[in-house]
Amino acid sequence: QVEQICRKFANRSRALATDGFIVYDIQDEPGRSDGDNKRPFPFRRLMDSSPYAALLRQTSGNPCLVYKCIADAQLEQWLEDASSKHSHTAINLVGRPSSQGDYPGPTLNE
Repeated sequence: QVEQICRKFANRSRALATDGFIVYDIQDEPGRSDGDNKRPFPFRRLMDSSPYAALLRQTSGNPCLVYKCIADAQLEQWLEDASSKHSHTAINLVGRPSSQGDYPGPTLNE
């Protein structure tokens, strides 16, 4: 199903003459959605950004910039896989969703 969705997206984007794609790392943000700030709908975990971007690059022939949130206990392994397994050369690391709360993984300064 993921391949079908990716192929459909790549085919639709051809009409736009795109040079490449940005693939975001979608994360739950509990530090930003507690108390009075309830989510309007429940969070649904999606496919990891690295393998999806690799599939999109292969399907479309266009490069992808892959975003990754550093709030990941397995960040070093993710970076290794993104580079060696998925052949990504453009990765943008983004900070945690909030300074509040306890998140796994390093901080941006680390």
